[in-house]
Order: sequence, then C-alpha cells, then structure tokens
Amino acid sequence: MLKPKTNIVLSNYLYIIIQTQQFFRPVRISSGSKMPRADWGIVSSSIVSILEDQNEQLKVANFINSIVDKIRVVNTQIEDYTVFKKSLLQQMLCY
Repeated sequence: MLKPKTNIVLSNYLYIIIQTQQFFRPVRISSGSKMPRADWGIVSSSIVSILEDQNEQLKVANFINSIVDKIRVVNTQIEDYTVFKKSLLQQMLCY
C-alpha cells in the first residue's frame, strides 16, 4: 500500500501525483505471468518529483480538483442534453 509521509506530502497531492505519466511508467513494468502486477522493486526505486512546500501542494491539488469538478459538471450537462435530444427526436417521429 502506498502511504504518504504526512510531514512531506499531502494525501490529496499524492493522489494527483500517482495519476501522472511520470508515476505510471515504472508501474507499467509488470512481473508475474499468470497475474501480472507492478514490480514493487522497480516502483520503490523510482524517482517522482514532488513539490516540497505543502502550501504549494495544496494549491496544485485544489486547482486540479477544481478542474475535475468542472469536467464532471460539463459531462453531466452533455448527458442531460443527449437525453433531451433523444426525447425531442422521439417527439418529432411520433407526430
């Protein structure tokens, strides 16, 4: 299990870091043939850049999370409009 040292990295910042390509490259190198999994030896020896200042980590995490929230809102709007469009098309074809 991956846990942050709370005096070094904030957990919400770490969550963002583990979604980056820099983190995923070593994770993709797998071991095991029947059930492939990340090789912890490779992952644990990998270097991942992090901001040292926790205030900066918080700013980055909040910024990324605000973008994710906006994406969710837009995706919901797209789904709503798609349903609305289907409804309109059905109404048009029924008349």
